[in-house]
Amino acid sequence: MKILALDTATPLASIAATEDGRLLGEIALVAARGHSENLLGALRYLHSRLGWGKNEPDLFIATAGPGSFTGLRIGIGTVRGLALAAGRPAAGVSTLAAMAAGLGAPRIRLAPVLDAGRGEVYAGLYSGEDPPRLLGREIVIKPRQLMLVLGDEPTLAFGSGVQRYRSELEDALGKGTRLLFWEAPLAAPAARLAGRLLEEGASFSDLPLSARYIRRSDARLPIDYDQRGA
Repeated sequence: MKILALDTATPLASIAATEDGRLLGEIALVAARGHSENLLGALRYLHSRLGWGKNEPDLFIATAGPGSFTGLRIGIGTVRGLALAAGRPAAGVSTLAAMAAGLGAPRIRLAPVLDAGRGEVYAGLYSGEDPPRLLGREIVIKPRQLMLVLGDEPTLAFGSGVQRYRSELEDALGKGTRLLFWEAPLAAPAARLAGRLLEEGASFSDLPLSARYIRRSDARLPIDYDQRGA
């Protein structure tokens, strides 16, 4: 299956194309002026370089949050438009799950931690499997409160939230938690994650292309805002 994935939920936006889990191409875009300005040009470039026809790929994926409110709108809207034009399905995966998938299967619990602004982080606890399995639910929380979520079991915490709140986390987390200062483009892990989930029997209804805000944004909310959270 050929998959084209977008991540605009994080400052390091990216686009990736995979086929049967193999990475074909990837472009990262640092969002100095916002994701929308260069996104379509990068998409056209990657599509041309791959030699894909107008009805390719087979599936479009977007990271659906949590993350930047504006970034989520851009990514989800772009994927919906591309899928409609190509006559192909579109789906979404959790940003935090894509982060966990990016580390492979280390066989240790994973805690992707994303800077949420306002002195908070988005976080989730995942199994170190392929694909990663969510243990509990994704939340927004103060960095010092992460200990209440992670407990004392061996856990690898990583992501932009770990980088920003390093000193607070080192003081607050238990001995079982190790900090990994790692960030990378998420489009390729998102594509691979979607492919693995579908291989294991997930349906497109299990991967809804709808924004997972977790908390209400400072930006003006669209009328279809889902107040149920993750």
